[in-house]
Amino acid sequence: MMVKGVLILFLYISLMQYAGYILSTLCFTLFAMLMLGNRNKAQLVAVPLAVTGFIFLILTYGMFVPLPKGVGIFRAVSLLFQ
Repeated sequence: MMVKGVLILFLYISLMQYAGYILSTLCFTLFAMLMLGNRNKAQLVAVPLAVTGFIFLILTYGMFVPLPKGVGIFRAVSLLFQ
């Protein structure tokens, strides 16, 4: 299980520069929850959205940290949240 966790983390880090913070964090949180055995569909939707939104708000508006926007269509979607 530890190898899967490290693999998911490396995929998250590498995906972030192409897909941006929002999409990569949603995917990372979802896959981490699945890897840990969570199968509750309501939680698999609500928790990634809440975690991503909370961290986004804290870093962007509370600490003024620029987050990766991604490239192409992912950048366009990320700019909608500015």
